[in-house]
Amino acid sequence: MGIDTDMAASMSPDGHRHGFTAAMAALHAEFDASLDRDGAGPTADSVGYRQGTLWLTPDESAEMIDELRGVLANCLSNRH
Repeated sequence: MGIDTDMAASMSPDGHRHGFTAAMAALHAEFDASLDRDGAGPTADSVGYRQGTLWLTPDESAEMIDELRGVLANCLSNRH
């Protein structure tokens, strides 16, 4: 499930806070489940913890988002 542009535009700041918190809770739960499986190997799975800042124009930001969506869409069909 995702929040589309229209839904996001209608959300209050608190709605965005709750949505972000829910998304991070789901990410955390998936990560915990991964660590709990036999043979878990975050290093072997290329898990990393990085945060950075990107200074992009609106056009550069839109281009990057389109490219990331394309990469993710190509990987969604992988069922390994």
